Amino acid sequence: MRGGKDRSIEGLAWIPSPSYQKHTPNRLFSIGSSTYLTEWDITTGLAKQHLDSNAGAIWSLAPSPDGTTLALGCEDGTIILVDVADGSFAYSRALERQSARVLSLAWHPNGQFLVGGCADSTIRAWEVNHPYGRIVAQMRVEQNRKRGAKRVRKLDTLVWTVKVLSDGTIISGDSSGSLKIWESKFWSLIQTFQVHKSDILCLAIDEV
Repeated sequence: MRGGKDRSIEGLAWIPSPSYQKHTPNRLFSIGSSTYLTEWDITTGLAKQHLDSNAGAIWSLAPSPDGTTLALGCEDGTIILVDVADGSFAYSRALERQSARVLSLAWHPNGQFLVGGCADSTIRAWEVNHPYGRIVAQMRVEQNRKRGAKRVRKLDTLVWTVKVLSDGTIISGDSSGSLKIWESKFWSLIQTFQVHKSDILCLAIDEV
């Protein structure tokens, strides 16, 4: 399947096919360098439909644990929820906005919280079931230090990737090369590892 002209593919997500279409393939969605979420027709290899975020370029996406909702992290700091239950494809609502780009997203296994890695050295948690989708936690990572000719400057760390394990433990990777482990009861740091000299752009976890 070929993407749109002059667009990269920055994220993919699978959603179960509608319950009334038992023998059809799962649904495939993509984002990439634009404000649009795209659904693909697996049988033809062509784009099937598009949805505009109306909130700037989409940097991240994550399907909910029950496969009914897609969360989109946007350039302007907004998280958009898209209803994809049983074949639907429609804007649902936006969560509480903050000012930094949402570079990565992951759902808590209970489906009640979304964890987002942001471009301002922060990991935030949103309570999805709250009427306004409020931010309930902010976890800070160390800022990058860049040594110039006369002084050391602090630069924002980009939290490129976040994952949430089955027990609620949060794993993050950022532009400082740090892998961090957080707990989601009090939203605090448990452990950190300096595993790379360059950015950690993605993480993968097994099914355990």
